[in-house]
This record gives sequence, structure tokens and C-alpha cells, in this order.
Amino acid sequence: MSKPRLPLACRGSLTGAIHLRATLAATFLLGAHESLGQSCGSWTLEAATGPYPRVLTAIAFDSARGCAVLYGGAPWNPGGGTFISRQDTWEWNGSVWTERPVSGPGIRGLHGMAYDSWRQRIVLFGGAFFETPDTWEWDGLQWLRVASFGPSHRYGAAMTFDSTRGRTVLHGGSPTQNAGDLADTWEWDGVIWVRVATTGPAPRGRHAMAFDAARSRVVLFGGLFGSLYNNQFYGDTWEWDGETWRLVSVTGPAARRSHGMASHVHGVHLFGGTCYTTTSQIMGDSWIWNGSTWSVHAFQGPGERTSFAMTQDDVRNRSLVFGGARSNNTFSSELWSSEGGDRLPSITAQPLHVVAQAGTPVIVPVVATGQGLLTYMWRRNGTALFKGGVYSGIATPTLLIPQSSPDNSGQYDVVVSDSCGSTFSQPIHVSVLACYANCDESTAAPILTATDFACFISRFATQDPYTNCDGSSHPPVLTANDFMCFLNRFAAGCT
Repeated sequence: MSKPRLPLACRGSLTGAIHLRATLAATFLLGAHESLGQSCGSWTLEAATGPYPRVLTAIAFDSARGCAVLYGGAPWNPGGGTFISRQDTWEWNGSVWTERPVSGPGIRGLHGMAYDSWRQRIVLFGGAFFETPDTWEWDGLQWLRVASFGPSHRYGAAMTFDSTRGRTVLHGGSPTQNAGDLADTWEWDGVIWVRVATTGPAPRGRHAMAFDAARSRVVLFGGLFGSLYNNQFYGDTWEWDGETWRLVSVTGPAARRSHGMASHVHGVHLFGGTCYTTTSQIMGDSWIWNGSTWSVHAFQGPGERTSFAMTQDDVRNRSLVFGGARSNNTFSSELWSSEGGDRLPSITAQPLHVVAQAGTPVIVPVVATGQGLLTYMWRRNGTALFKGGVYSGIATPTLLIPQSSPDNSGQYDVVVSDSCGSTFSQPIHVSVLACYANCDESTAAPILTATDFACFISRFATQDPYTNCDGSSHPPVLTANDFMCFLNRFAAGCT
């Protein structure tokens, strides 16, 4: 097993030498930490042989029958240097692979698969190599074609099952190699497909989704728009509640495509994929989304892997990863499982938005717990802060800007790390104003007018962090005291 590595060009939201030292320290401390009987989580190689080595395959876990079902994909032909698409069905029962001698959806890859736990069926839709927008279901004995209507033909769509509402959810994908990607959302109830949204995440393909059962939300991350080498990679996190999409994070894992996601006891587990700057970089990192923040694990795993299949074994409570392409351009037939682990740093008190007047100190605290020694890395606009200059406490639980200026305004967060991994805080905004009472930011004399009162009332009504004039942190944060504070600031004028 290889140590997890974040390629230098694709560290995601982690930047700076401080992160490299923290990641290496966490990796080396892992063995000592686990020797104390405190498991950070682990990966296990379950099988090295079974289905032929391949990429672009799909897998789903049938919890009623206690087995994972894999279908199709594209193995590599070493002799001819070409893809050979497959139409085989395999089952993993926790011990061995078994090929099922059945006919089915035909050759295809980059198809979507999800297990409908309400009807105890695996649902398959679309895919490349087979230009038909058809829907198939696997009942444990045979594949049945149940629909030829619904979403248009596509491959690289993301699909998962919402077990709270009993709907298979599909988003996006690519209709052809050269056509634009899609941004529509569809749901399958076992009888009919219904398009439920056309807004939300931008058009994309080769992204991933998983269902967060603890919060009854479908979680979507990443993907790309365009071709593999002329494109935009995404690093955003979205949630679907059955009615609307909501952007919930733009920090965490590096922007990527062809990664995997699976349900996890604490949220959603993300692994691997490909990020791209000037060259492609295959990833081998593991992340957990807990509903508000991403945490990155330090434990060892399968190594760099992309275009694999991933699902959650609900019986054994482990994530499963099969196949994929390695960084040396070879394909894998390995099946790995991960218990995920839950011993990651936990942020018990998130940092809060700050509005300050220039020249006054800005103090941003965070409270976290974890395994043993915790390290802190404060960042501004995604870049690690360095010692010296205007900042103090950049490696402590409390960030301090003794003499703030408007130049210090921006988005801040902190990465808290221990021997098991790292957790990202929620991002906050620090706004340093030359004159706090100048709410409308006018520049013509007189600077302070009745318009500033109207501006303050309007922003207070929208819960704008700017209106937390007295800097209170206990709910309710915005109160009548903030109006009195604003009156006093207005009376003091701008100096």
C-alpha cells in the first residue's frame, strides 16, 4: 500500500509549505497513533483478481442480498492498445467474486448505477458505447429493460438513490464527445422518470454523487465541463433536498473528475479521481463530508486511482473501490474496502464573520478537538498565511490582526490537523472598513447621511454580517444593541 499523496499542482484547497509538513507529519505519526488502539480508519485489499482489469465501470450494493453488483466498463487491450467494452455482470459477496452468466444492457461504460432499497432493485441508466437512453433494473436474477424514455442519452452522469424519498436521482452528463454537457436533474420512482430541476450545479460530466442518510441530502462534488483536455474542472459541493440544489462549499478536495463517492456513517466519503492544471494528476486522497465541512484522511490506501467504481457496503459498513487507472497508465482489477474511520479533528466552535473598522484589532478564534496534538493553518482566499507581516497566531487556534486595514478583507478559514487527518472550517468573511458608519460606501461629501441609516436597516433585515456592529457571538447575534452601536459609530464620524 502506498502513502496518500497530494500532487504539488493539485493539492486542492491546501496550499503552502505548512500543509506539506503537516501532511507528512500526520502520515508518519499514523502508525504510532494506531498502536495505541485508536484507529484512524484503514484500507484493506479484499481481492486482487476477479473481473478483468477495467475503467469506466459501475458498481452498486444490493443491501437486501448482501452483495455488490458490478456491470460493464472498458478493459484495456495491451496488444492492440485499445479499449474493449464489456457487458459482464459480477457479484461480490464479501469474500469472493462470482460472474453471473446473464445477458443484459449490452456493452457500455460511464453508465450510472444505484440501488433502489425501497424496491430492492439496482437501477442502470445510459452510458457510452451504447447510444440509447434506456433504463435497466437488476433483481438478483436477471436484467430487465424497464424504460426507453426519460433523460436524453448521456454518459458520465452522476446517479444515487435517495432512501428517504424513494427516488433514484440523476444529474448532468455528456450527450456526445463534442456536445455541451448537461445540467438537468431527473428522478426515477420505479415507473417513470421526471425532470425535477434545470438549475443548480453548472453543466458537467464525470462528477459523483452520494446520499447523506443522516441529513437526507444528495451530495454532489466536482466533475468537468468540456473535453478531457479542453475543459473546466469543478471543486464545488452541492446538496439536493428533493426540491432545490444548494451550493454548500467551495473549499475542500481539489477540483477533479472521474472520482468516486459513497455514503458514510458520518456523511459522504470521496476518493481519488483526476485533477488537471497543465497536466493530468491522478489522486489517491480520501475525504469525508460531514454536512458542513470536508476532512481529509491521512491513512494509507490503494494509491492514486481514477475512473474506478465506488459504492458503500451497507452490511459491513465499508466503502468499496474497484478497478480504475493508475498513474503508470495500467488498469487495476483490485477491490479495496475502507472503514472510513471517524477519528478526525472536530471543529466544535466555527470561526465567525468579522466586520471591523480600520486600525482596530481583528480576532478570529476557533475551537477544535482531535487525537493528541492539533496543528492549525489559517488561510486567506485559499492561500496559507505566513509568519510575519500583519498577522499573528497563524498556527494557533486564534488568528490576530493587531492593526487591521481594508487590505486585510477577504475570505478566511482554518485547517485543523491531527495524526488521523485534517478538517476544514467553514469559510468566513473579514471586512475591514475605512469608516464603519459609511454603510453605502459613498465617496462624495458629506460621507455620512440619512442614506447610511436606510442602508443599515436594509442589510440588518437580510442578516448581513456587516450589521453585527457590537461583534457579539452568542445568538441572537443581531439585536437592538447593533442599532445603538451604529448610532454611536455614526455620531463619532469618519476620521
